[in-house]
Amino acid sequence: MQPPEELQQNDLVKLILDWQTSPRRFAIEALGVTPTSQQSDLLNRLGELTRVKIKKWNTPHELTAEEEALSKKVGISVMSAKGTGKDAVLSWCILWFLCCFRNSKIPMTGVSYEQMKIVLIAEIAKWANRIDKDGNPCFVLKDIVQIGSDKIWISMDESPGEEGKSWFAKLRTAPKGTKDDVQSKTMDGLHADYMMVAVDEADGVPDAILKSLDTTLTSPVNFMLLIFNPTKNYGYAYRTQYDREGDYFIKLKWSALDSENVTADQVERMRRSYPEGSPEYNVNVLGIPPEQTEGTLIPQQWLDAAVDRDITPDDKTPRIMGVDPSRQGGDPAGIVIRDGGKILDLIEFRKLDTNELSDEIVQIFSEWECDMVYIDSIGNGAGVYDVIKRRLPGRVRAVDVSTKARSQRYKRLRDELWWRVRMGFENNTISIPSKIRLYRQFYNELLVMRRDTEDDTNGKIKIESKIKMKSRGARSPNLADAFMVTMYANELAFDCDTKKCKARKDPYDDLENMSRFDVQYNENAWLGV
Repeated sequence: MQPPEELQQNDLVKLILDWQTSPRRFAIEALGVTPTSQQSDLLNRLGELTRVKIKKWNTPHELTAEEEALSKKVGISVMSAKGTGKDAVLSWCILWFLCCFRNSKIPMTGVSYEQMKIVLIAEIAKWANRIDKDGNPCFVLKDIVQIGSDKIWISMDESPGEEGKSWFAKLRTAPKGTKDDVQSKTMDGLHADYMMVAVDEADGVPDAILKSLDTTLTSPVNFMLLIFNPTKNYGYAYRTQYDREGDYFIKLKWSALDSENVTADQVERMRRSYPEGSPEYNVNVLGIPPEQTEGTLIPQQWLDAAVDRDITPDDKTPRIMGVDPSRQGGDPAGIVIRDGGKILDLIEFRKLDTNELSDEIVQIFSEWECDMVYIDSIGNGAGVYDVIKRRLPGRVRAVDVSTKARSQRYKRLRDELWWRVRMGFENNTISIPSKIRLYRQFYNELLVMRRDTEDDTNGKIKIESKIKMKSRGARSPNLADAFMVTMYANELAFDCDTKKCKARKDPYDDLENMSRFDVQYNENAWLGV
């Protein structure tokens, strides 16, 4: 959108003074954009927070009681569903603050340095460099804003060689996996009268970084702007909405159902993809964290700690395959392959009959050079087991999870094996590499598992059935069940001193092999992402 003619003729200094407390006007008049109602609410709240902080700095005796309370807020927390335009509005806010406050500083942080360059810096460049249908710049301050690979700065009134040293927005992230004190020091040293800490995907940023940034907000017009899709129900970002940090933040919650950026057709597609009430629906559509109840089997903190955990199985560790079969046209069949506690692959198949599924199992068993396969032998699994035991003699075990548990603590074998899964996460012996296909689905399936506390028998541990899970909108945990079945081999898989397993290849290292694998299964029965 071309800025109005009168806007170009006004005194720029006066306009910037007006924009200082009206980010929404800046977005419309300086960038030529039309914010949604959710984006407008954030921009208006941001302008009001800035106004009272400036007022407290200059004329504190004139603050009303309401303004005094608002001036103590350390920032704004936006918890959002997907598709609402949160990255766009964050880029507008960064350009607004940078352009409207002299010698301002904006540390920008997120999950990783590369992700911030690819997503946030690119988003800022997109809005700063837009042109209208006649080829004219939409951004009226384009000439004074310089955009580098990891830094944006104002080039006005600076000597050669001094560009961007006192007036800038810059990426600041800590290397993943570093200790808290190292992460904290990475963020130290930034101070300015005008400073906005911009945090993208805040729930993926380590607490040590956010706490360190929080402590830098010591000057008159300093605040944080956190925007995130709430994939966790713990951590600093979560607490800005629900816990003690929330008292110091303006809290906004954006649902996709209320966003003008999300069409009715998109909402309907999401409803079909994510059953209402499921963690995926809550996070992606409603913009609220996944629920964690008293009966949650595996706390989310344990799951997150397991993602990319550094576990290197030794050469005594056998390679185990677990299979949760399904009937043709029913729930998908799930396959999990692991070396000890390290997950190697996750696979799903739909609409395969007994022989077709057996063929796939044997081929994958061979490609991964597995030592043993464990099959849930209830229902259709019995037929699959009968076929497989003839083709892999001595290397397949049937696991009837409905039978009596080995220990009297549990109602059935299924409950005992699931409890072993829980113990593996609790004891930090399981690793889920994020590079593998379907890792996020596997994560979510584990997250929704619960204990069944309504039907305990003599205090025995019981895990919620698939029927009960489906009744509350959760999907059938086929991959998670395949992993659970491998716990039948627990003693063997985690302590294999009786034999020395040979070194085996990893099909993920064989790109030609995996491309064939993906193409074949994507076209036929593969449900990978």
